[in-house]
Amino acid sequence: MNRSILAVILVVFFGGLAFVTWEFLVPKPDDQPIVFTPPPTPPGYNERIGKEDPDAGLPKFFPAEPAVTALDKPAGGEVGLVDAVKGQHVRLVRGGKNMTPAKGETIYAQDLIVTGPQSRIRVKLGDGSVLNQGSNSQSVVNQFSYKDGESREVKFELSFGKILLDIRKWAHGGRNEFEVKSPSVVAGIRGTTIWADVEQDAMCVLEGKIAAKSRQDETKPEIEVPAGKGLKDLSSGKMTVFDVTPDDEKAYKDSILITD
Repeated sequence: MNRSILAVILVVFFGGLAFVTWEFLVPKPDDQPIVFTPPPTPPGYNERIGKEDPDAGLPKFFPAEPAVTALDKPAGGEVGLVDAVKGQHVRLVRGGKNMTPAKGETIYAQDLIVTGPQSRIRVKLGDGSVLNQGSNSQSVVNQFSYKDGESREVKFELSFGKILLDIRKWAHGGRNEFEVKSPSVVAGIRGTTIWADVEQDAMCVLEGKIAAKSRQDETKPEIEVPAGKGLKDLSSGKMTVFDVTPDDEKAYKDSILITD
């Protein structure tokens, strides 16, 4: 074979080999390994449990710590007793610990009453009033003092969710103060049935009457709300009065009451 032809063949062969080596085998700056970045945490995702767990839809305020079998007795006084529980996600929180209450469990002042999805609780207070709490809700009786026939002083607060509170009428003399507070309004009550819903931004009177004061606009005067009326637009401070229809009342009770 002609030496010139052989030289050309060798140049082409080794040139091609060098090209393949450079193009496919030699790492280059742009050939960094691909690092997978997980997507942002979606709203409502419960990091402590994980999306594969059926409890992943628990609200943010639901206790993250495992439930214990019993809670230490507090220094505060008794408020009432658990009368009924429905669903798996009901907790009493006291002193940084939580437990799943059963019927007959004692509720004390400052106990947080917490419910998760598809869960409800009914509590009979020491004065004969009844608290019904719906799902994804948190409430607390901050103060409870009751002497039958002499005096009653109760301060109840709903932080999240919804409640239906049937307050025993006070037919005695002496001091009687029953206060219901939500993030947007505080209501003084003299024996009535009300429902309050933080998500719907409303408070309604089913029986009796309340005297409501905005917590968002302290310059706004107190409003007296009779039975069959409600207040909405609470978070904006407007406190608009509206009519509560029988269908409204039925739908709300169906969503919150425990039927025995």
